[in-house]
Amino acid sequence: MESEEFFQRYDAGERDFSGVDLRRVMNFHYRVPIFRDAILKDADLSGITRYRVDFTGADLSNACLSGTDIKYCNLRRANLNGANLAETDLSFADLRGADLNSADMVAVNLTGANMTGTYWKTAWLLDAILCNTICPNGEVVVERCFIGRQRRSLC
Repeated sequence: MESEEFFQRYDAGERDFSGVDLRRVMNFHYRVPIFRDAILKDADLSGITRYRVDFTGADLSNACLSGTDIKYCNLRRANLNGANLAETDLSFADLRGADLNSADMVAVNLTGANMTGTYWKTAWLLDAILCNTICPNGEVVVERCFIGRQRRSLC
């Protein structure tokens, strides 16, 4: 989908972009995308670099965000159940109340991220970077950590 078409449809009130390849929208448009409450199930956002994107309340279940650099993004209350977040840079992201169950979070960077109230019991978390990250229970990880699938020792 081209960026102009996407923004025309979004501005007209459309929110369901399930299965759409949004890489061109994210990388080539001057406007910072706002995806509040958008339905982006199975969407392809892999490899994008875009900061401060607003995904508040968006449904990104089973979406592919692998290899993205989306620092400072807002993912509050977003549904990322089953999403591929492998090698994604979520530094300083707001993930409060997000659903990360069954998400692939291998080598994800969560430096400075706020994960208060996040659901992630079944997320696959391996070689993640957590530094000054606020964990779901409110605990702050002060040191750089590389962790395995067991999060109980971390948060």
